Amino acid sequence: MAQLSTLGSRDAHFAETNNLKNNMKTQFAVLSTQQSIRLLIWAILVTFSSLASGQIYVASSAGGYVGEYTTSGTTVNSTLISGLGYPWGMTWDGNSTIYIAQEGSRSIGAYSISGTPINSSLITVGGDPEGVALDGNGHIFVYDALLNTVGEYTTSGVAINTSLITGLPGGGFGSIVCDGSGHLFVANSGSGHISEYTTSGTLLNASLISANDIYSMACRNQDLFLTHDGIVGEYTTSGAPVNVSLLSGLDSREFGIAVDGNNHIFVSNFSAGTIGEYTTTGAPVNASLVTGLYEPMGIVVVPEPSASILIMF
Repeated sequence: MAQLSTLGSRDAHFAETNNLKNNMKTQFAVLSTQQSIRLLIWAILVTFSSLASGQIYVASSAGGYVGEYTTSGTTVNSTLISGLGYPWGMTWDGNSTIYIAQEGSRSIGAYSISGTPINSSLITVGGDPEGVALDGNGHIFVYDALLNTVGEYTTSGVAINTSLITGLPGGGFGSIVCDGSGHLFVANSGSGHISEYTTSGTLLNASLISANDIYSMACRNQDLFLTHDGIVGEYTTSGAPVNVSLLSGLDSREFGIAVDGNNHIFVSNFSAGTIGEYTTTGAPVNASLVTGLYEPMGIVVVPEPSASILIMF
């Protein structure tokens, strides 16, 4: 009897042990499954991009304001930033700040993309600031079309070199852009060419591209887009023509141009008071995307931020 009792206890012990092992296996299986799913989701970043490619900001020079529109042409706020002194060129820092060259007040103003003033007179100059550009180091370059100079400043407005580039040709409208390689491209409608400099002010090519009445430029990757004589031409940043008449038949006073990340070109028409949209292959999308503007000049396109989802257990 004692032996049977011992055997029964041993069987019960084995059964309990097996149950414990099975429970542990089940728990480990659940944990393993959860961990596998967690690791899988951690390894995959699911990004949902907005259907709208971004917002358009355009300066109405005579009106003294900057309006905001969607890239589908819907008005967000036609006077988002007001009280400006003849706004001309604009640039965006890639984050949340727009810099506006104001010829009337001889200053560069900094504003958030929601329209809040950061510093309406961040930089003051002695002449007519018509062009403004940013490089990858957070330096601002201002083209003064009266003094025919380019000055360099920090984004806090501190002057680095107010005469970084001097002796530029005058007699026309000025524009300036910077590419990702640290090169500045400077144009004046009266000179008939685009000059190339380093951001330290060294001249690389005094006549990189020749064209009559260059009013505005945009740089995307290694391509330059420029408006002149009712034409938008496309060139590489080394000066080679890609399509000298990418868009033609436009008004001769296209004073602003921007290119977004979806390969669309936006051109402001000073005389007609419109913004036209085209593809970078030259196909018209909507020649009157935005209408009713008051002498539009500079234009920037700020893309919509993407939203990321991370699921955890």
